[in-house]
Amino acid sequence: MSKIKGEPSTKERVWRVMLPIIMAVVLLGIIGFLVFDKGETGKKWIQLDEKQEEGSARASTHIISWGDFKKNGGCAWLVVPGIDVDNPVAISNDDRYLYQRFNGVFSFAGSLYMKERVEDGDFLTVVYGHDMIFGSMFGKISKFKDPSFMTDHKKFFFQTEDKVRVYTITKYVTEDDRDLMTFLEQSGKKEFCKRYGLNQDGEYLFLSAVKYAGSKRKLLIGTLESTETLGSLS
Repeated sequence: MSKIKGEPSTKERVWRVMLPIIMAVVLLGIIGFLVFDKGETGKKWIQLDEKQEEGSARASTHIISWGDFKKNGGCAWLVVPGIDVDNPVAISNDDRYLYQRFNGVFSFAGSLYMKERVEDGDFLTVVYGHDMIFGSMFGKISKFKDPSFMTDHKKFFFQTEDKVRVYTITKYVTEDDRDLMTFLEQSGKKEFCKRYGLNQDGEYLFLSAVKYAGSKRKLLIGTLESTETLGSLS
């Protein structure tokens, strides 16, 4: 039987049927990866949890294998009650961890990271993280737009090898993408404080959430309330 002119071949008909199926499978795979990709959780470095009094530094402290943790790029641990942030923080002078786990493997969620280590007396510290659409990393940070939610979740906790810093959440803002450290350097502390309603004598930790490089940033601002040595928590 001769083929009718213009009629698609068997191969073409099969391809027309299979192509939408393949595209649907790929799309579902990407969506599934986004949903289940939690980024770097750091659980392998936790030896023991010190979960005790809720809302205190004790409730947000882990016993961590600091030697191995630091060798793999870690420098701190951040806990923000209410938005499922209980994650390790990497150290890097660039934004590689926005799409990368500590071991270098690609991840849409990436890792939390900072570009400078926090030191006693520092006016400004910034922790960067991905604002993931399905809620991992800083994906739920916009909950703090609700004043009642902020009232119910007043603190977050920043643990380093020797101490835990407790911060009181003072403000949530959304603004255009900008490098906060550069802005502080260029504008000066007085102008920086005026913009964000800060005290020049305070110590602040900004959580900076971004969906992708160049997008608007969501900032959660914490004011240092207290510092406790890890020895006092044992």
